[in-house]
Amino acid sequence: MYVEVDPSFTQKYYNIQRSSWYVLNHADRGHLLTCTKSLVNPLLTNGWIDVKHYNEFPDNVEVVFGYYGNMMFSVEMFKEVTDHNELPKWHSHNTIPHETTYFDTTLDEYDFNSPMKVLINLKSLNFLALNM
Repeated sequence: MYVEVDPSFTQKYYNIQRSSWYVLNHADRGHLLTCTKSLVNPLLTNGWIDVKHYNEFPDNVEVVFGYYGNMMFSVEMFKEVTDHNELPKWHSHNTIPHETTYFDTTLDEYDFNSPMKVLINLKSLNFLALNM
């Protein structure tokens, strides 16, 4: 399991963002999360399971964190996601045509041997790089 973070947060706070995040909770304790500092696909990589269990989140959930500065957060609200159409457009599993930036695909041997597909993939990568 991996947890995606809105790339606009990383873009906005890139120069001050650290890999460790601290999520406060109502028991005057908190949880330490680790986040990648990727501009394209930032992910929470460690600590999410503890936050999920403490807050009793469902498996598919969108969480809004309040940010207090110095990489300190609290859970402001959350909602269970029951349909891919409810995912934000930056999420890699968003299925709304012409909105999602990322996509998943399975490559086979034909993909590696087809010059046209390689060209398309390279153009897609350049497109993503220009829109960062």
